[in-house]
Amino acid sequence: MALIGAGTKVLWSSGSNISSITVNFPQANVMAQTALNYVDGDGAHKIGIVSFKFKKNGQTITQDFGEWYNWPNTVFSETMISVTFGVATGGGQYIEGFANMFWWG
Repeated sequence: MALIGAGTKVLWSSGSNISSITVNFPQANVMAQTALNYVDGDGAHKIGIVSFKFKKNGQTITQDFGEWYNWPNTVFSETMISVTFGVATGGGQYIEGFANMFWWG
């Protein structure tokens, strides 16, 4: 299997905040990954994958990872159609990171 495409979104947040961005695309072999670039301030923080959608036997299935501390940094599906990336920060924090998508064929 060869890499046939890639996309990146920049994620950032500050203060006491949990936010997300969803990327939709046609059904494909996709690996989604997050990477932390910069953090300022003490305390817990997270950049990860909130959920993703994929097709199985013609049905759309949502895999939701729940609370921010459960978000994984990488997921893969041969039939992915959507991925939601999230960022969580506490008061007095600033965070930057990347949301990457890799299409395989």
